[in-house]
This record gives sequence, structure tokens and C-alpha cells, in this order.
Amino acid sequence: YVKFKEYTSFEQVRATFPDLVGKRAAITVRRIFDVSFEEYIAQGKQWDLFLQPLTDIWLYSQESGNRFGPVSDIFNVYVFSAIAVLIIALACTNFINLYTAQSSKRAKEVGIRKTLGSNQRHLIFQFLGESILFSLLAMVLAFVISYFAIPQLNILTGKQFVTSTIINFPLISGVLLFSIGVGIIAGISSATPVTNKDFSISPD
Repeated sequence: YVKFKEYTSFEQVRATFPDLVGKRAAITVRRIFDVSFEEYIAQGKQWDLFLQPLTDIWLYSQESGNRFGPVSDIFNVYVFSAIAVLIIALACTNFINLYTAQSSKRAKEVGIRKTLGSNQRHLIFQFLGESILFSLLAMVLAFVISYFAIPQLNILTGKQFVTSTIINFPLISGVLLFSIGVGIIAGISSATPVTNKDFSISPD
């Protein structure tokens, strides 16, 4: 591990690596392979140094031969992220479809409210408020389940997840905005077909 002085150029440091390898690795190459460093390179082999930020070690250390201890792989992050996005997309689609299907059964309620003087804007706000409320309640329930499921998840995966993994301001803010967005989409999708209908009062 090395710590650069302030304002040190990474490119200038990298430029010194070829000479540094030739000087410092020659003894090791002779001891391990019983050839000179020049002969080792002439055989088409490589002995290179590269710089890697400490923050990249956990997910990007595959090229270093995993000499830093337990590490992970960024590919796993991409795979599980894709699975998570797919599950969330399916859940959001189901929520919007179910809420829209339920709203179609409320035509009588909408007709009565229009008769009593409610206009389309008021009805849309009502549907939006209800859908956003349901979405936020689902978000709170998801956080509660995730919070209490962390110990079992650690046992199942062999990892050490902590509550700060899910209880932090950036994550909560992002999920909150996402939940409100889903609620708005569901509310508009369900309110528009119903509130646009014209209703008439019959003697029955």
C-alpha cells in the first residue's frame, strides 16, 4: 500500500513502473524462474505493476490474483441488481394493474360524487392520494420486513449485513421518491378512465 503526496500525478508515478519492475523484480524472477528478467520478458511473459484505489479493492481485484483476502466481483453486483430491478418492475406493474382494475369498479362512486358537485380534478386528486398512500404503506412494510430479516439473511448468505445497509438517508430518500412516483403513475392510470366518463341519473 502506498500513499501519494498531495498533488502527485498518477501518470507520472505509472511512468516509473517499467524501470522499477526491472530493478526490483529481477532478483525475484531469478530466484523463482532461474532466468534473468530480460530472458523472462523475452519469453513473452509479463511482470507489471498497476495502481488501484483502496475503494476498488473489494469489487475489482480479480486481476491482482486475489492477494488481498476475501473479495467479491462486480459481476455479481450487476447480476443481483438486474434481478432486483426485474422483481421491482414486476411488483410495480402488478400494483398498477390491480389498482386500475379495482378503480374500474368505483364508477358508481365517481358518478355520485360528480352528481354532488365534485369535478374531475378533485376526483383525480382523490385517486392520486389513495394510490400514493398505498404505495407509501407498502414501502414502510418493506423496510420493516427487511430490518427484521437481516439476521436470517446473514445466516443464509454467510455475509454480515447491518441495519445501516437499509437505514440510511440516501437509500430512504430514493425509495421514498420512487414510491411516490409509482403511486402517481397508478393513480393517474386508474383515475383517468373512470373520471372521464359521463354519468346520467335514471329514475331507478
